[in-house]
Amino acid sequence: MSRILCWLVIMAGVQGAALYGGAHVILNGTPSLPMGLYWRLARPAALEPGMLVELSPPDAVIPFMEQLPVGAHLLKQIAGGPGDMVCWRTEEMAVNGFPVAQRRSPRPLAVVVVGCRTLAEDDLVVIGQHPQSLDSRDIGPIDRRRVLYRVVPVWTWGATS
Repeated sequence: MSRILCWLVIMAGVQGAALYGGAHVILNGTPSLPMGLYWRLARPAALEPGMLVELSPPDAVIPFMEQLPVGAHLLKQIAGGPGDMVCWRTEEMAVNGFPVAQRRSPRPLAVVVVGCRTLAEDDLVVIGQHPQSLDSRDIGPIDRRRVLYRVVPVWTWGATS
C-alpha cells in the first residue's frame, strides 16, 4: 500500500473515531504527555497511581496557561494519593521514597511544597512526563475532586523529552 493511501486510511479512521466518539475523543497538544488522541472514560471511584486523568486546572496553574484556550483541561498521570509520603526537592519529587519526577523547571517550588508530607484523604499528586511539565512537582498536591475523567491513549506520537 502506498504511503498516501495509508495516510488516507489512517485519517479516515481518525475522523470516524472522532464522529463516533464525539466528546469522548480529545486531542492533547501539550508535551506533558505524548501528543495525540486520548479516549475519555468515566471518572473511576478509585483514583490510583499510574492512571492518566483529565482534570480542571488548579488556580496555581492558570497564570501559566495563556497559550491554551480558556476553559482548557489538563492531562496528567497520577503519581500518588492519600496516605503516600511525598517529598519535594529542588531536583525531584519522590513518592514513598521513590523518585517519580525530575524537576528541570525554571519555576521555583511553591513555598507550601518544600519538604515532605503525607497526603491527606482528598490529595493527589499528578505529573506530566516532560521534566518541565507544570504539575504537582511545582505546585504541590491537588484536590482529587479536580479529576474529571480517566483517559487512555488511542494514538500518540512524538516523545515527551
